[in-house]
Amino acid sequence: MSLLLLVPQAHAASINLTGAVVGTKKPAAQPGPLDDALKLIQAGKSADAEKLARKVIKESSDSAAAHEVLGVALALQDKVPQAIEALQQAIKLNAGQYTAWIKLGDIATAMGEPEKAISFYREALKSAPDDRLVNQRIGLYLAQHGALQPAIEHLKKGIAGMPETAAGLRVDLGRLYVRNGQPEQALKLLDYWDKAASDAKPVPPAALMVLGDAWLATGNATKAADRFKAVLATKGLAKDVPALVGQGRAYRALDRLDASIKTLTEAARLAPKDPAPQIELAASEALAGSGKAAQARLEQLVQPQRQPDTDTLGRAGQLYASMGLYEKARDVFARASEQTPNSPVLRANMTMVLLRLGDTRGALEQARKRLELAPGDADAAFMVGMLEEGSGDKAAAAKHYEQAIKNAPSHWQSLNNLALLRLNAGKKPEALSLARRAEKSAPDNTTVLDTLARVQEANGDANGAAGAWLKLGDLYLADQRKDEARKVLEFASRAVTDAALRAKIDTKLKAL
Repeated sequence: MSLLLLVPQAHAASINLTGAVVGTKKPAAQPGPLDDALKLIQAGKSADAEKLARKVIKESSDSAAAHEVLGVALALQDKVPQAIEALQQAIKLNAGQYTAWIKLGDIATAMGEPEKAISFYREALKSAPDDRLVNQRIGLYLAQHGALQPAIEHLKKGIAGMPETAAGLRVDLGRLYVRNGQPEQALKLLDYWDKAASDAKPVPPAALMVLGDAWLATGNATKAADRFKAVLATKGLAKDVPALVGQGRAYRALDRLDASIKTLTEAARLAPKDPAPQIELAASEALAGSGKAAQARLEQLVQPQRQPDTDTLGRAGQLYASMGLYEKARDVFARASEQTPNSPVLRANMTMVLLRLGDTRGALEQARKRLELAPGDADAAFMVGMLEEGSGDKAAAAKHYEQAIKNAPSHWQSLNNLALLRLNAGKKPEALSLARRAEKSAPDNTTVLDTLARVQEANGDANGAAGAWLKLGDLYLADQRKDEARKVLEFASRAVTDAALRAKIDTKLKAL
């Protein structure tokens, strides 16, 4: 018998579990007294369920399921110490009674002891690694603590087999996808609700919010605005602050800056203590050319007496940087890192700001800390390599480019830079292999094409080099960069030996 106990938030004075829901995962073929006890619990008659469970225990003291049912009944009556004792007895009688571990975790959660709760949930996971409920519990805990990818993996198991029309946990998972930079996955996950929104059918506001954020993150601000608009059109949510903030962000992405500022000003008025509307309003003001107003708003937000959280400081730092106020950005990123020293994102932001300030040594230090925090991040390894190369340590740079490529075999930046290092070291065939891999990953990248042309020329492939320069010239011309186009086409003209290819190059040069 498997039971589900959903525990609401704990109250200050006592633990109120009267709203709990209990159900069976695998009902017995022939209903028995424990099934009757469950029905009593579901009917809100926990005291009667307790009596019945105790009767079963009196007749069969080694019944782990009976002790678990007793624990549930006691917990729902706020008899927490006795409930814990009953659940522990269930586990003692049957080490695989993982649902008892889950209920112990739920009680610990209600008592405000999340660390103890997660230890209980993990015990349950040992016996039931694919159980939906325990994966849900662990996933939500990890999400609250910023471990996004592990949380996603648990919640994926937590929704396994659930219908696509069940919004709840799907929305939670979709939100994590967006936070983790995977908005496409969120859209795929919530496709049912997205289509319903497009057809003007009722959609849970929480799902609309995630869809709005996901569409905005993928660059479709029009659809994002529609989803946020649908939230605001829902009865009772016309002044919903998160939806107004989302709408303001969407308007900004659509370059409707007046509408963005108006919407975000309303959100800030409705929630004067919430930093989110203020941050987004400052971003829109800065983009609209009101830099002084944006800066003044940020100064108010990051005042120490306001005790801004890490997210507020981090976003303020990004805005300062976008406005060219790098010293202010450095200072708020430093404060944010003091609060959350294990954030790779903050270290990455600080690296870029220090580079802007000309502090390459400090930037390298921050980049190394970022890589320590995220050793599997190819971008982090690349950044360390690039800064080491800039400082003259080519050997260390090569090792970090190799690390990046190992983590992400198609990481074109590392492939490109390592190709140049290998070329300069006289390792021409290896340089060519790397340059071709980079070109395969980023076929229209101007830096990659220039590297490929130089490496091909060094390897004696004059026509290959000319072809790469010709493609590079076309890209420059499409971007109205005529001087650069002429330069690379002249390179191609000097290198080419194939008559047909030469004719194409000469035609391009004459047109210039």
